[in-house]
Amino acid sequence: MAAKLARPDRQSLADLAYQTIAEAIYDRRLAPGERLSIDDLRQQLGMSATPVREALSRAAALELVHRDNHHGFTVAPGLTPVEMAQLFAVRRSLELEALAELTAPPGPPVHERLAELAASMAACEHGPHFSDITKFSRLDHSFHAELVAATGNRFLLRAWDGLHFHLRVHRVYAGEGVIDFTEAIGEHAAIVAAAGDRDLEALRAAVERHIDTAARRITRLSAEEADGGEAGATGKSQTTGGSAGGDGR
Repeated sequence: MAAKLARPDRQSLADLAYQTIAEAIYDRRLAPGERLSIDDLRQQLGMSATPVREALSRAAALELVHRDNHHGFTVAPGLTPVEMAQLFAVRRSLELEALAELTAPPGPPVHERLAELAASMAACEHGPHFSDITKFSRLDHSFHAELVAATGNRFLLRAWDGLHFHLRVHRVYAGEGVIDFTEAIGEHAAIVAAAGDRDLEALRAAVERHIDTAARRITRLSAEEADGGEAGATGKSQTTGGSAGGDGR
C-alpha cells in the first residue's frame, strides 16, 4: 500500500509504533475498515515486525483496530451516534455514582490538582492537529479521573477508566479540533469553583451539567459525521454507476 506513515525521529519500538499508528488512525490517513499489513507497516516505520505486532495488539485492546480470525488487523470504525450516546450514559452513571459516594467534598489537594489541570487545559492549543487534541484529551481524562478517584473506590475507577472514554471522543475531534473547547473550559471552571467552595451539592450539579451538555455537543458532531459519511458513500456510488461492481473490482 502507499506510504502513509513516517517514523518520528526518536527511538522507542512498540510505544513508537503504537503512537504513530494511532496518529494515522485519528488523522484518518488509515481509514476505517482499512486492512493493516504488519509487513507494510514495519517497512514504513523502519523496524522489525515484533514491535508493530505489539502495537497493533495494544490498539486492538483499545478498539482502535479489530483483529480477525486469521490474526490480521483492520482499522475499527468510530462509534455510531447511538453508541456515542450509550457511552455518555454509562460515563454519566459512573461519575455521578462516584460523587454520590462522597460524604464530604474533596479536600484541598484534590481541588489544587483540579485547578492545575483546568488551567493547563485552558492554555492548550485546540486545533485539528493530533498533538493538540491528544494533550487536551489527556488532561481532560486526568481531570475527571481525579473526581472518580476521590471516592477511594478502585473498582469504580477501574470501570470508568475501562470505558476509554476520552480516546473514543478523540476520534470525533479528529480533523475538527476540540470543537467545544470554550464550553468545556467554562464547565471545568465551574467544577473547580464548587470543589474550592467545598460545596458538594454544587459540585455534583456542575459535573452533571458538564456531562449532559458535552453529550449533546459530541453526539451531534458524531451524527453530523455519520451523515457526511453516508452522503460521501452515496456520491461515490452514483459516480461509479451505483453498484458495488461499478469500480471494476
